[in-house]
Amino acid sequence: MQGFSAGGEFGSATALLIEAAPFSKRGLYGSFQMASQAAALLLGALVGAAITHGLSPDALSAWGWRVPFILGLVIGPIGFYIRRHLADSEAFLHAQTTARRATLREVFTAHGREVLCGLGAVIALTVTIYVLISYLPTFAVRELKLPFGQSFYAVIVGNTLLMMLSPLAGAWSDRIGRKGLSLWSLSITLVAIYPLFSWLEAEPTVSKLIVVQSVLSISMAGYFGPFGALIAELFPANVRSTGLSIAYNLAVMVFGGFGPFIVTWLIGVTGSSLAPTYYVMAGLALSIIAIACIPGQRHADLDARRKPA
Repeated sequence: MQGFSAGGEFGSATALLIEAAPFSKRGLYGSFQMASQAAALLLGALVGAAITHGLSPDALSAWGWRVPFILGLVIGPIGFYIRRHLADSEAFLHAQTTARRATLREVFTAHGREVLCGLGAVIALTVTIYVLISYLPTFAVRELKLPFGQSFYAVIVGNTLLMMLSPLAGAWSDRIGRKGLSLWSLSITLVAIYPLFSWLEAEPTVSKLIVVQSVLSISMAGYFGPFGALIAELFPANVRSTGLSIAYNLAVMVFGGFGPFIVTWLIGVTGSSLAPTYYVMAGLALSIIAIACIPGQRHADLDARRKPA
């Protein structure tokens, strides 16, 4: 429910980033969507590490766990201010005058393939964030028996890498194409994840956990970077925000929100601490199929008539 609620801004925010970008820099501009998510996760990990080290276990259990939620409320008035004062993009204003606003039913009927491809593309994104980042400290403590506070170090390092490398990958996708870069990134991650976790499980240490998180963050940065532009270009401007929101929120709600529950269930059923990799590998495989089915044509809208920057 939290993911479905907070993810509601993804469609409009991504659409605005892409439509505000020069046509030749859509990958770079779109990458700030995922770089900012990595930055937010980094801040969350830093707060988690701080309260874990700064409070006793009793204080943490009694009231300390509420501190990150209270700090998170700050985004409310900031978001409200931005939404009140931010101007619509030129492409959106053009679409308002040249195209009729589509209903939700028409989005599914006229752009059903694009919605399915977008939903499938989001699966890899959400399973890696929820399982390899958000769930990682819990997995490290429960399954690998590592210190709780120190497990946050891996999340901090991983999100720092994602935050820095995603814009580079987004800019690279403007040169070599988004679809190919995304497929290579997901394929490398799919091949690497099981051996990395097997190596970690054989002799768990915080240092090895950081190495595993770092390698996976570097490989996934090649997907996080072009992701915003990749799925935004599936839809024309008059349905872009709606199409993005449907694809993103459904995938996040089903595959991300239930991710920790499914992973915990898989560990109990299989008796293997490597069960999280099965879930992530399945999500990666589904996204590879979805991205392979993405049409080659991009919706340029008004930007097609601009000179490349």
